[in-house]
Amino acid sequence: YQKEIFIIGGSSIYEQFLPITDKMYISYLKNDYAGDTYFPNFNKENWEIIERKDFTEFEFVIFQRK
Repeated sequence: YQKEIFIIGGSSIYEQFLPITDKMYISYLKNDYAGDTYFPNFNKENWEIIERKDFTEFEFVIFQRK
């Protein structure tokens, strides 16, 4: 596709789309919060960080598939 498409969870939706994803925008929270749904683990060796921004309560990272 020529357009950027955003997938906005839940966890099983992320898992289904991860194999065909070429870019990910991920926020990492700096504190621990109770929750029952998380982004699936992925092999970071297959991804390159192309942008990283640090904020007070979270870090925003853009990954591009290698």
